Amino acid sequence: MKRLSVVFGIMVGSLMVAAASADETKEIPLDQIWGYNLPGTKDVSGIPLPEGIDLERFRSEREQSIDEIRRALMTKPSSQRALPGFMISRKADFYTMRAIASQLRSEARYGWMSRAHQPRRSFPSDAKLTLVFFSHPTSYYVRLRNVERQGNTFTVHYQFEPHMTPDVTVHFALIPLGPLPAGKYHVDFQRVPEDRKYLDAGFKLVQDASTTVCDPFSFTIFEPPVEAPPAKDATLIPLDQIWANDMPGTQDVRKLDATKANGVTRHPMVQPILDALSISKRPREGKKAGPAFVVEGVGMEALKNAYAVFTEQSPSTNEFPANTDLTLVFYSYAFPRYVQIEAVERSENLISVKYRFVSHLDASSTRHFAIIPLGTFRNGTVRVVIKQLPPISEYQGRVTFVPNPHKHVCNSFSFRVAE
Repeated sequence: MKRLSVVFGIMVGSLMVAAASADETKEIPLDQIWGYNLPGTKDVSGIPLPEGIDLERFRSEREQSIDEIRRALMTKPSSQRALPGFMISRKADFYTMRAIASQLRSEARYGWMSRAHQPRRSFPSDAKLTLVFFSHPTSYYVRLRNVERQGNTFTVHYQFEPHMTPDVTVHFALIPLGPLPAGKYHVDFQRVPEDRKYLDAGFKLVQDASTTVCDPFSFTIFEPPVEAPPAKDATLIPLDQIWANDMPGTQDVRKLDATKANGVTRHPMVQPILDALSISKRPREGKKAGPAFVVEGVGMEALKNAYAVFTEQSPSTNEFPANTDLTLVFYSYAFPRYVQIEAVERSENLISVKYRFVSHLDASSTRHFAIIPLGTFRNGTVRVVIKQLPPISEYQGRVTFVPNPHKHVCNSFSFRVAE
């Protein structure tokens, strides 16, 4: 008993240390921050240039990016509230400056309050992040005092310092955050009271900082998808046994319901299913797509039953009789990426559907569904796992992650089989 007490005490102590560590305040030193018009930081005019022989061109482009940022910050109407700060998914360098200039330039061009080109708010956990802080024209300097992190909150402390001349100034900073673990994060901008000496000298307090200094915002870090080898005890369901809409390696589901009249081919079941997956039917922001589902039958019978569920003529069910042929229905809503099934694995009580996003050659949106024959099951609960694999591009272009795949692609679920 005494030994158990000691072990328990060690475990509790370890948990308390871990909790204290999570809440520990960590400071990002000013001398690690790149800043414009911000004493104590590294001057952005010294951000390293790319390696190469044409250094003069890179140097000129760096100065051009700085000037574009400065001019964009000067453009905002003084009566409008400042927009939130934002993140760049890259460590602070020459190309980060270009991205910041592009973001602020588009906001100035298309309207500050419309934010026509929304900045990203979701990033993979392996991204090296840079936080962008900025301020608009004012007759006060905006000084960075310190930047700290406590748990999942970053706080930028700033202070107004009056000009001694009638000039106005703008400021911006590139604050390195590096890669972060998955989770939800918040960035806050806290004002430090002005020094008393300026108030005693007759300078007035800044009454409203919301039109001058960028607003707080939140962002999400997600674990990027990884390749997954087949489970040792799993059996692969061949792709050529799957009926699907626009998925390489599968059979074309349109062949099942094709009807021809007066030289025109129609698809009385496939088309309504695709209509149910259109952009207008896609889940609202912050919501998820529904789960995949199972229907009885195979081939044409399965398509008829899937059609009844998609068109709301019949509800889906998660209860099925044993020793009955079952088919899994996988689907994705209209989205500017292809959704392609790479593999379907079946073990005793687990079905795994592995898919990936594939970049289009154009900006069009596509919708997809597949009916996957599962065979029969004995009594018990079967778990269906929908797993995303890393995205690819069909034209060898730049590949980006889809941060909220659950909004576009059906989700995992379970069903039960009983005598």
